[in-house]
Amino acid sequence: MGFERPPQFNQGQVNQGQETSEIETPEKKITPEKKITPEQQERQKRIVDLLQERLGAEQRILTDEELANLTRQIANEVGVEGDIFANSENRPLVFYRAFSPTKEVEELVAKDENIIRPFGYAMPGIVSGKSKDLPLAYGGENPVLIRIIDTGGYWEDTAPYWGFAPHPGTWDEAINLDPIVLKKINERSLTELEARRQIGREHGNEETPFRQITFVVDKVKTESLQNDPNNLEPFLNDVGFWRELKERALNFIPPVETNEYSKKLSKKYLEYFDKTIRVDEKKIVSEAAKQALRRAQAEIYALIDKATDDNNEDSWWTAERRQQILKSFSDEARQKYSQWKGEAIE
Repeated sequence: MGFERPPQFNQGQVNQGQETSEIETPEKKITPEKKITPEQQERQKRIVDLLQERLGAEQRILTDEELANLTRQIANEVGVEGDIFANSENRPLVFYRAFSPTKEVEELVAKDENIIRPFGYAMPGIVSGKSKDLPLAYGGENPVLIRIIDTGGYWEDTAPYWGFAPHPGTWDEAINLDPIVLKKINERSLTELEARRQIGREHGNEETPFRQITFVVDKVKTESLQNDPNNLEPFLNDVGFWRELKERALNFIPPVETNEYSKKLSKKYLEYFDKTIRVDEKKIVSEAAKQALRRAQAEIYALIDKATDDNNEDSWWTAERRQQILKSFSDEARQKYSQWKGEAIE
């Protein structure tokens, strides 16, 4: 899904004075792209089909816990029980997003498959058995509520990234650092009260119904896409995505060496900045998207300018940090920067 809420999660907002060297932040290792086998495709399709069938036949609305248990049961039937929720110990299993029913949103949720772009936000309904809340306010008076079964543990608690590393696990909000492929499994109308009952709450409007679309993560396609060096191609015509990357480049500052979360987030930003520079705009159909891409690239080039400036007097941009930033860019990105700048990066 290309639609996102306005970017508020910029690198400059990480608590940079916080030392978190003792906190473990296991980082997913990106391996070379692997071809999806027919067996993997068939098992994933079977999971989606069974979820669609059983949710469609279910008269009542399942709670998050019941939905997760149904997914486990189906995974057991399909023979992949050890794979589903394998990375989700002590993590929320079901997440929510809400949007206003714009034409763009309607077109996206009508599809059987959607891809959430990097740095997307979601809210868990239940954390460690305790009810949280739903992001209905983002959808206005007539929200489209998106319910997602995160079978791979792809969303992360934003608290450590916001600078609350001593108290991780609050899960007030979650972020995905890489793209995620979703399959639609159910759509139904429900009231606010019914929606909140899914997460164990008993208050809400009982009159005006709205739509809820339930998706499950396609782990097979998600892993393949995340390992694909060209994984920005699904978002080439997504104007909002290029605008967001432009803002992230504008607000980027070097990470704190002792803050593992800060380093991880910076590394991910730089990874996508590099890919943005290397995008072939000839593949983009939308003229607005081309313009948005160029603006994002220009902001990233300005970031490289800061990193190459030996006279940069900003104490945060030390020579070591600037060098680390430059090293993160590929030869192709460096060459494109040199063409734009008219001089080579040393």
